[in-house]
Amino acid sequence: MNARVITIGKKIYLVGLSWRSFDHAQKKSELREMGKTMFPDEQGEPIGAQWYAVRPVSDEIVQAGFCRKPDGVKSPSGLIALAPLVASVRMQPWLGIYKVADGLWWYIAVRDGHTILPDGDAIGDEQSILALREQHSGFGDWNYINGKIEDLENLISESDERPSKVLPLNGAAIPPQYIAAGVGIAIAAGGALWWTNHRQAQEMERQRQQSMARARAEMQHKKSLEEQSKMTPSPLAIQPMPDEWLAACFMSSRSIPVSIDGWILKSYECDGETNSVAVVWHREDGATVAHRPDGALSSDGDTVFASMPMSKPAPGAVTSDVGHAPGAEREALLAWSQAIGVKATLTSVAASATVSKSLPGQKKKGDAGPTSSARIVDFAFEMLFLPHALGLDNVDGARVSKLSFDGLKWKISGHLYEK
Repeated sequence: MNARVITIGKKIYLVGLSWRSFDHAQKKSELREMGKTMFPDEQGEPIGAQWYAVRPVSDEIVQAGFCRKPDGVKSPSGLIALAPLVASVRMQPWLGIYKVADGLWWYIAVRDGHTILPDGDAIGDEQSILALREQHSGFGDWNYINGKIEDLENLISESDERPSKVLPLNGAAIPPQYIAAGVGIAIAAGGALWWTNHRQAQEMERQRQQSMARARAEMQHKKSLEEQSKMTPSPLAIQPMPDEWLAACFMSSRSIPVSIDGWILKSYECDGETNSVAVVWHREDGATVAHRPDGALSSDGDTVFASMPMSKPAPGAVTSDVGHAPGAEREALLAWSQAIGVKATLTSVAASATVSKSLPGQKKKGDAGPTSSARIVDFAFEMLFLPHALGLDNVDGARVSKLSFDGLKWKISGHLYEK
């Protein structure tokens, strides 16, 4: 699905960008190099991005969107990227599908921190958009929204985000007519004085020297980035083994009572990102807020939200750089889940240089990520029995990041790291 320009009200917007997240603003030269590796052709060779837009999400997260130039559109002048304008208007995480024309729908998927998923900004027919939503549905906890182009007008009017302008990644090419005119002038000036030619030659030499200096600086910068990437530790070495992480979760949550003064434990969730356990209590008949569990009380007085620290397990073990060959880890996880009778959902997320997986496409300060060829795959599954000592350690590239219990079943999610 390629980028397209759509009209909403009296303004035009660009949709269908591919988004990446960083922990600081990137230089245009860095974005240009990144853009060169994107949008593979039928043979799998990258064609490269032509346009981009930058979105400051927060003090810790900056997103950049990339796309190919839409057919029939010569310049990005005056264009605004739609997704960053409306991403923070609705409660996260949210997923929206909007009909913008006959047979044409726009799709947006926004997760934690109001970050747009890498493929969470798409435009296409109904079948392709619904297929994309199905891929993302495995993340869970979505607020699903459907609407029309009029609803997008309302979203835009509610937004207080600074518009993200669409800009070219590379300088515009010189129009052919200008080149032809320049050749004609050069021919006409063939009899110019020697000193004029000499000065032009000096200027050309000066520009050549500057170009060489820039090229050397860019090569040195690229080499420095490659050396930093090699020094980045594997996520498999710094994240705990799955069974050890689950044991730490159970150790932290086993002291939670089933009920306190008529307040019933509704759910709890261990989160490896924050190393905490979130607990939800619900008031039953006869219970009052005068005697309730510690925590934040909901506005209706029927729910208490509490948080407690989670025991921090030891780092994991890794025998190779990152994971195994593409597909091997997925097959190993599927074989493991089928052997114990659970249904695992796998979702490919991104190939990234130094991004440690916290949410799709996001990079945070202090994260250590996989090496330059690492691919991240999200997995999730539900169980009706206590997920203790599952043997998930046998899947080398697997790491668990979240466990939740709703009183009936356990839901576990994490990431696979492949080469």
